[in-house]
Amino acid sequence: MMRISWIDYLKAIGIFLVVYGHTAGVLPFMEKWIYSFHMPLFFLVSGFLMKPNRLEGSFKTFFIRSTKSLMPPYIIFSIICYLFWLLIARNFGMDKELEAAPIFPLLAILYGTSSHATIQLTPIVLWYFPCLYLAKLLSYAAFKPPKTYLCIIFSALLLAIGLVIPRNIVLPFELEDALIAQFFIVLGFLAKKKNITQYFFSHKPYIWGAIFLVTGSIAAMLNGRIDMRSSVYSNFAYFMCSSLGITLGLAILCAQLPKCKPAEIVSKNTIIIFPLHFLVFSFFSAVYVYVFHNLELRILPSVSFFSSIANILLLISISPIIKKVLPWAYGIKSETALSKII
Repeated sequence: MMRISWIDYLKAIGIFLVVYGHTAGVLPFMEKWIYSFHMPLFFLVSGFLMKPNRLEGSFKTFFIRSTKSLMPPYIIFSIICYLFWLLIARNFGMDKELEAAPIFPLLAILYGTSSHATIQLTPIVLWYFPCLYLAKLLSYAAFKPPKTYLCIIFSALLLAIGLVIPRNIVLPFELEDALIAQFFIVLGFLAKKKNITQYFFSHKPYIWGAIFLVTGSIAAMLNGRIDMRSSVYSNFAYFMCSSLGITLGLAILCAQLPKCKPAEIVSKNTIIIFPLHFLVFSFFSAVYVYVFHNLELRILPSVSFFSSIANILLLISISPIIKKVLPWAYGIKSETALSKII
C-alpha cells in the first residue's frame, strides 16, 4: 500500500513532540502548546487510516483484529518497561524515594491505567495502548448508525459521558480517556470519507493552513495546561479548537511538502519510540550524572531539544533488532500495517 506522505510528516512531528514534551527542559509555553494537540493528533490519524470495510464486518471480527494488533505490543513493551523499572530505575531518583512495591506496576499493566496514584503504568506513556484499544472498539459502535449526523451525535454522547466522569474515578484500560479519544477517531475517519482534507489541500492551502494553525495555537495559549492522560482539559471548547485546529493546519501544510524519507522512517518507528523513549532518557540521565557530573544539564532547553533528537535516532537505529527479536510483539505481519498503530 502506498504511503501517505503528509501522514508520515504528521506522525513524525507528533512523536518528536511527545518525546520533547517529556524532557525537563521544555519551555513552559512550548509544553502548553504541545500538550494541547499532540495526543489528539494520533487519534485523528488512527481514524483517518481506518478502512471502511473493517467497520462493515461483525464486531467479533473487529474486536479480534483490534486485540491482535494492539494488545501484543502493549503487553511486551509493558513487560520490558516493568523489568527495566524493577531491576534498575526503582533504585534511583524519585522512584527510590517512593519505594513503590513491585506488585503495583504489575497490577497497573493488568488494569491498564496510568491515572491511579499508586497503581500506575511504568512509564506512564503506556496508557496510550489500552486507551486506543478501547477507543477503537467504541468508534465501531459509533459508526453503526446509518447516517453521518447520527454517527457524530452518538460519538458526541460518548464524549459527553467521558467528560462527566469524575477525575477521581479510574476505570480499567483508560476507559474515561477512551470515551474522549473515540470522538477524534470518528472525526478522522469522517474527514477522509467526506474528502474534507482534500478540499483544504487543494484550495488555497497555505492560507487555510496558516488560519487553522494560528487559530488553534491561540486557543492553546488561552486555555490552561492539558493532560489528556489525566482527563485534564481546562476549557474543553478551547481544547477542541486547539487540537483540531493545529492538527488540521499542520496536515494542510505538510500536504504541500515533497516526500521525505527521514519523516517516513520516523513515522514507521513511532510504535517503538513511543513506549521506549523514557528508558533512553533514563540512560541519558545516567550519562549526565556519571560522565558530566551535572544532572542539571537536562533542564537546559538546548540540551532537551537535542537529546530528544538523539533519543529518536537511537531508537530508530536499534528498531531492526527489536523487530527481529520480538516480531510477534507487534501482533501483525505487515510493516505497513504496523506503522498505522500509532
